[in-house]
Amino acid sequence: LELRENGKLLVSSSPVDFVFLDRFVGRANRMRINPDRNVFVLAGSVEVDTLPGDASPMSLRCRRFSFVRDQHLLRADGDTILTRGNDILHSRRLSVVLTEDEQQVEFILARWGVNGELEQEDEDGQTSVVRLRGRELAIQFEAGTEDPETADLTASEGRVASLGITDQSGLERLIEANHLVGDFESGALRKAQAFTSVEISEFLRFAPDTVIRRACADQAVATISAAGELSKVELDGTVMLQEETVVAFGDSADADFDTQLMELAGDPARLIRDGEQLEAPTIVYNQATEEIVAEENVRAVMSSGDGIDLSTDVASGNEPVRIEAQRAEWGGEPPAVTFIGQVRAWQGENFLVSDELRGEPDTERLQATGQVKTVWRPRPVEDESEEAESLPAEPLEVTADDMTFDRAENLLRYTGNVRAVQLKRSLRCEEIELYLGEEGGFDRMICQGSVFLQDGESGNSVRGEKATYRPGDRTVEVEGSPVILRDPDGTQIQGKTLIYDFATATAQIKSAPTPPLD
Repeated sequence: LELRENGKLLVSSSPVDFVFLDRFVGRANRMRINPDRNVFVLAGSVEVDTLPGDASPMSLRCRRFSFVRDQHLLRADGDTILTRGNDILHSRRLSVVLTEDEQQVEFILARWGVNGELEQEDEDGQTSVVRLRGRELAIQFEAGTEDPETADLTASEGRVASLGITDQSGLERLIEANHLVGDFESGALRKAQAFTSVEISEFLRFAPDTVIRRACADQAVATISAAGELSKVELDGTVMLQEETVVAFGDSADADFDTQLMELAGDPARLIRDGEQLEAPTIVYNQATEEIVAEENVRAVMSSGDGIDLSTDVASGNEPVRIEAQRAEWGGEPPAVTFIGQVRAWQGENFLVSDELRGEPDTERLQATGQVKTVWRPRPVEDESEEAESLPAEPLEVTADDMTFDRAENLLRYTGNVRAVQLKRSLRCEEIELYLGEEGGFDRMICQGSVFLQDGESGNSVRGEKATYRPGDRTVEVEGSPVILRDPDGTQIQGKTLIYDFATATAQIKSAPTPPLD
């Protein structure tokens, strides 16, 4: 030891061993003490450890260590490594403020190249690891304990700070942002707040390139469970969520990882999955079952293979299906897509209105219930010369209580107060079966039960029990016991089978039904 500057400095230029605060022992290559200022400085491969048997073992490694005792301030510089149990903190500079009795840590400030790991253990002995990365980390400790109370982590300009939580299965949820604030309870991280350029991702620790889920927002609040796992996340600002084939956008979102429910809100919120698009003020997505529920002013754009298909030919089948409703439900078992409340759907020139619309992709069946109205445009005739006397390809409008479109059978079935209208011609009955042709368009329509045919051009009407009509033809065949035709003057004729010609407003009566058209 050397005394310098008239005894104002005590210096050792050779390695020293020391005892510090009656709790720590250490070693350094050099030492300098200023008794007047009560400042202690150690330099060159500094090592500080708690005495054996300490209740909370700690160690510090750095290149330079100083203690300003009057300010209760410890400072370590140069590749500092601070450990406490299984916790570890790396940085280029570390400042520690002690309590007045110098028995406990009150505050820690780590700067430049901050890299830390905190191990947490739940009541069942399961452990998780919290990882911190950033430019500057400030930790405030709970009074009277050595447990952290808050942690404030910031990033360098143009970069982001990160907080990662890894459970024993290797699943990691990583929060990245310009600024992160963590709240602790009994030394365990329980909440994390993120501000500016927030990104949250979920992946397996051993496969970080394979992201399971990702979320972006302007700010976020994350809740960590007692098991040390990320249990809830609240996102605000410009929100983006992504999971495999699902991408969602909105103004805010709440994700509950325990129930695996994610609620998205926006003006509107938007969700995209496998080419499907869904817009609504509120969208709830179940990550476990892949079920989706949307509320209020719902708008959707779907491909024809997603359960809702209104196509009647190849051309309309290439068009997307657009739907508006008050509520939408996707998923379930068996898989289905359901729209409820003031449903409007259209594909190409085909259109549907109902109270509820349900599509089942596995069965290729579409069901509409409640005040159903459909508008279909028959396939145009390619060679007009051959069909010069046939009806033009005008829309066919059908209303009913219920409708089922069986795509596998190429059959539409309407039931309950059924009415079909084309131009000024209408058919009313109890049930209509409308068949698609092999090459598209409608092949024939069969009406059964209390049939009433009205020709608006001539004023003629026909009553019977069954009517067969090809939407592109000029005639309709009506069967009954009997079939009754009435003209505007009140004259009527009847028989068992009647073939009515719309072009000439004339009818041919037969005593027996004709063979089926096909």
